[in-house]
Amino acid sequence: MKKLFSLLFVALLTMSAWAETTVTFTAGTDLGLTTVNNSPDQVSKDGITIACDNAAFATAQYRFYAGSTATITSTVGNITKVEFTCTGSNTSDNGPGHFDAVSAGDYAYDAKVGTWTGNVAEFTIHANKQVRATQIVVTVGGEAPVETLKAPVFDPADGATFDGESMQVSLSCATENANIQWFYGTPDAPESNYNYYQEPFNVYETCTLTAYSYKGTDMSEYVTVHYTKIEPAQETTEISFVALNDTVEGGSTAGWHSIVKDGVTMKFYGTVSNYTLTDSLGNVTNEYHQYRIHKNRTIQFTTKVGNIRKIEFICDPSNPVTGFADVQGLNKETGIWEGLTRDITFTASNLQVRANSIIVTVDDQIPTITVEAPVISPEGGKFTGTQEVTITCETEGATILYSINDADYQEYNAPITLTETATVKAYAELEGETSDVVEATYTKRAEVATLADANALPNKTDFVFYGNVVTVYQYGSNLWVKDDSGYGLIYGSQVPKNIPDGSTLKEEWDAQYYFFRGAINEYQYPNNVVVDEEEPLVEIVPNEYTSDQITTEKINERVILKGLTLLAGPENYLYNSTDSLTIYNQFGITLPTELEGKTYDVEGMVSYYNNKVQIMPITITEVQATDFVRGDADGNGEVKIADVTALINFLLSGDTSLVNLQSADCDQNGEVKIADVTVLINYLLSGVWPE
Repeated sequence: MKKLFSLLFVALLTMSAWAETTVTFTAGTDLGLTTVNNSPDQVSKDGITIACDNAAFATAQYRFYAGSTATITSTVGNITKVEFTCTGSNTSDNGPGHFDAVSAGDYAYDAKVGTWTGNVAEFTIHANKQVRATQIVVTVGGEAPVETLKAPVFDPADGATFDGESMQVSLSCATENANIQWFYGTPDAPESNYNYYQEPFNVYETCTLTAYSYKGTDMSEYVTVHYTKIEPAQETTEISFVALNDTVEGGSTAGWHSIVKDGVTMKFYGTVSNYTLTDSLGNVTNEYHQYRIHKNRTIQFTTKVGNIRKIEFICDPSNPVTGFADVQGLNKETGIWEGLTRDITFTASNLQVRANSIIVTVDDQIPTITVEAPVISPEGGKFTGTQEVTITCETEGATILYSINDADYQEYNAPITLTETATVKAYAELEGETSDVVEATYTKRAEVATLADANALPNKTDFVFYGNVVTVYQYGSNLWVKDDSGYGLIYGSQVPKNIPDGSTLKEEWDAQYYFFRGAINEYQYPNNVVVDEEEPLVEIVPNEYTSDQITTEKINERVILKGLTLLAGPENYLYNSTDSLTIYNQFGITLPTELEGKTYDVEGMVSYYNNKVQIMPITITEVQATDFVRGDADGNGEVKIADVTALINFLLSGDTSLVNLQSADCDQNGEVKIADVTVLINYLLSGVWPE
């Protein structure tokens, strides 16, 4: 029991030691190492490191170049939020909208600020175009990083080959004092007893090995490697792909290109560039004959003849093989890959790779059977109701086996009918030879008929909308809509432009429900958003509220607030003087500058940012002083004995709805009292107002 209390006490101390804090990186002050692209850079501060494989952090902005991947790491607790303040807005040049894939957590952006949220000690974020940030604020949350038991490491690494009698294998673990067990086979199908690792050992044939580390009662994940023993060298054939000669249709157009020569297929995404530059005298100044593999794209080699043993890339010096991601067997200094395979893929991760020619060496061993991978149709996608899936294979006599959601494989004999979201995997088999495994994922979409039903879906649920909604307002790719049940925001580049307010949308548009910022009902990735031209425009009348009624329940509504007294804030901001309601100029209207002593009517859309409800104004109109008639207490435009009655009724009841106060102030002293009755009666008798 004493030990339990001690552990609890230590845990409480640990939790308090990791209280939330922020680390702010300011461009131009907290400098990195470089000011140019095509090189990695990093900046560190207070236990936080921001590193990027293609960046410049020693400039007036932190520049994350197109195609780069940044890694943000903490040694002082888990990261819970990172805010990037950028020089551009949304998806404009250098804006935060060009960050996309993250390895953990969620990422969203609004205007010039991109926000990542999660709870990890390290994550990566990718930039599809250049992003420039003037400030990066990293929030470290309440969890201390927990040391995990490291998995063991094989040497040589997975995929190694050997051509002698044996190959020596060693194991290591980064966790101090950890033990290692290893065995032949995989975790699901071990082929030997477990061996306690003490010293390097030899393998003599092609094999699969698995190992794990353990310390006390903790056990790491399994690590599996496969080693291939290369049989004595056979006669080989060199197959050369030369950009100058092996042209393809549409080679200068970016896309997939495929060339087949002597049983070897080379397929890549990029262009084939063949052109010559000359000067004014016709002299050749430069020639370009290149296979250009674009950044973040691949080049694949497959063979129907012998095994591929070597691939040599002869590249443009400015775009060499170093642009490829690491591949086992690839020597980036020589541009040569060596190994034994029938299918290999290289990815141009950091830079475009440009090869003048590529030489593929294959041995002359011809396989007895090649089993083609099956084809699943359709190739995945979204569906409503049910989805029929068919699987075919071009290899005559092959048996197709399939699995749904990683269940046991079974033989395919007839089309499959899916009723829920599922992933289908399949492979073909003939005479002991098997094909590659292929897969397709099908996502079932919910069916809803009201915005209230759409807003009640689980976050990130795909749906089809079968009701009618009316458009409330449009700004760029943002289209606010309503029906009798609620409000929502259709967001995405697929939204048609210039939709008039009050338009009715046709049924059967689809999207994904997203509870944006934990407050905004948003429908992202929309499709089939079409205006019903047969329906007349509906008059859009903004809902009138007072400032204190603007709560999260009003988000996505078009509203009007009358008679506000406004205060100026930072650029693009105004505030209501009574309760500091934020008015943010999202739509770029002209804001009033002369605010003192004036009141305004503000019409706009209700949104949410930085945990606050705000108004994005459509119009801001100054309230003009109304004309009044002195003595016209009942406000009918005439001064008669009825005004005396209205004035007396107000004085007796205090009900302001009974009297026009400005007109009822007959003696013009700023107050409405019994003296005003006397002045009004004297005027009715004499026709003259007092000075």
